[in-house]
Amino acid sequence: MAGIGFELKNLFADTKGVSKANIAVKSVVVSTGPWLISIATLASLLIFLKPGMSGTDFYTLSGTFVYTFIFSMIISSPISNAATRHLSDKLYEEDFAAVSSVFLSSFAVCGIISFVLSFGFFYIAVSPTLYALEAAFFFTVMSLVWIATVFVGALKDYNSVVFAFGSGMFIGVLLAVLFGGYELHKTLACFCSGVAITLYWLCAKIYIEFGFNGKVLYRWLISKNSIILMLTAFCFYTGMWVDKWFYWASDKAVSPAHGFWFFPSYDFSIFLAYLTTMPTVAFFTVFVETVFYEAQRKYLDSIAAGADLWSIKSLEQKMQKAFFKALFMVGVFQLFTALFFGVIVTLVLDHINLNLLAVPLLRISLICATMHILIQTIVIFLYYFDFQKESLAVSFFMLLTNLVFALIFTDLPFRFSGYGYAISLFFTLIAALLIATYKFRRLSYYTFTSSPM
Repeated sequence: MAGIGFELKNLFADTKGVSKANIAVKSVVVSTGPWLISIATLASLLIFLKPGMSGTDFYTLSGTFVYTFIFSMIISSPISNAATRHLSDKLYEEDFAAVSSVFLSSFAVCGIISFVLSFGFFYIAVSPTLYALEAAFFFTVMSLVWIATVFVGALKDYNSVVFAFGSGMFIGVLLAVLFGGYELHKTLACFCSGVAITLYWLCAKIYIEFGFNGKVLYRWLISKNSIILMLTAFCFYTGMWVDKWFYWASDKAVSPAHGFWFFPSYDFSIFLAYLTTMPTVAFFTVFVETVFYEAQRKYLDSIAAGADLWSIKSLEQKMQKAFFKALFMVGVFQLFTALFFGVIVTLVLDHINLNLLAVPLLRISLICATMHILIQTIVIFLYYFDFQKESLAVSFFMLLTNLVFALIFTDLPFRFSGYGYAISLFFTLIAALLIATYKFRRLSYYTFTSSPM
């Protein structure tokens, strides 16, 4: 996972002056490129389509895009999370022939689940069978793209990932503009064709590197580790969204198109807030994660080499300091980014048409984004030492608390919107810190007792 960080960090070390700014931009693009490109592409397409498309068709297409990106990540994340761990094990064992089996099984399971669930939803929500099939195909392709991205990332060919997303999305927009004719079915089909090109490119990279042996093995999907990892990812991403779904089901929501519900003020504020996490993700990837990874490797290598207890404990303390320093750096970086962004948005309020009543909501959303990135950082560090049950506990606690506070805050006046999510993240952050501190301070004990004799 830290491979991309080392690559970008080396670029920083070998450059001076203006070129460092270019590398900084590249680190943001490479670290968050797929998500960033997808959002920018969809926004551009919708802006172009709005003047010429009927209101109902436009909002149906918008709802399809938004729901697809939210739920495709929720459905694919459990499989991709488990696949990441299994893939890393196979690469460590140099069992490259098994990579294609892992990919094909992930591909098949995620594809079937995505198509069945999405077709059922779109058929019930939107009704027309043709559109439900098109939307389900688009949903399935996006889910598979997230799966394929994991495997291409294992090749450390990060430029290919960015290129695949950029070219595919661009072609999709171009086809929609040239041949869509402002018609709902044609536009969705054209754009989906572009996304399919992204998927084809990613699959081609995997095939060129690993080949496809034709074997599809599912046994790893039902292993204990895989089940825990899948539950962790499901709880984590569902925990992010459950309060939004409650608002969508409340009287505060609006339904611009049949079958789709939104709470615009809250949704837009959360979206803007999470945009501020992109520089933090890049900062974490390039500097924070690599520093912690180096400290971890020294610690584990000393144990493998049979170092004395004093040396091991010394390296353990250094790694603990690296963990708390990393957490502090992430928190400070994200806080300053959020504060800067909040000030800028407030100053240009009239230009982005954000309702004054939503400014406090944006501020609480920025606080939520800061706490969320800290929780995510802790979960990643827990993964480094294979504390899977602890990662699951943190994710489940976030889901549970957000669910409870969503029940309490959803029916309260507008000015209380977002506070339930904030309180949930606060308690989750405290719980995550306590769990991580407890585990890291007893790291040598867990390391030796979990190692085979």
